[in-house]
Amino acid sequence: MASPGVVTQPAPARGLRHHLGAVVSGLVVAVLTASSAPWWWPMLFPGSSSALTVTGFSGGCAAFRVHAQNRWEPYGTRKLVAPDILARQVGGYAPNQVIAVNGWVHGSVAYPFNPPPFNNDVWYHTADDTGWVSFAGVRNVPTEQDPSGHSPDGGAPVPVAAACEGSIH
Repeated sequence: MASPGVVTQPAPARGLRHHLGAVVSGLVVAVLTASSAPWWWPMLFPGSSSALTVTGFSGGCAAFRVHAQNRWEPYGTRKLVAPDILARQVGGYAPNQVIAVNGWVHGSVAYPFNPPPFNNDVWYHTADDTGWVSFAGVRNVPTEQDPSGHSPDGGAPVPVAAACEGSIH
């Protein structure tokens, strides 16, 4: 029996309050450590976007195939959200993997110290609208690795046809 003047709560009420605090704490930690904005973010902040958008492309030509380079390290190629080496990477392609592209634009120079023509500013737009690959990162045909890293032969470059030039938007 409780002492006079001391108010006690029944055991179930104390336990519920304890569990509710743990649940709230867990939710706060989950929200603070989430890797992306929650589903309700656009409703609260309509002017912002947490979605990763790929720089748009217009013009170009019918899709054609290129191959991720396999000649020099780093083998393969990165897929970025824009034709810029500082853009966010959204994927990549293994060496000699086929990539469908549908045109090109001028952007930043991906590898300025590569031998010509692999030191230019051309970027190819992926035909599925998921990103961009650099001229230096692709070849017209599959290539073999150069273990020495010194061969001036970088492999067959992808043609930069004027009819396939597009623009970003």
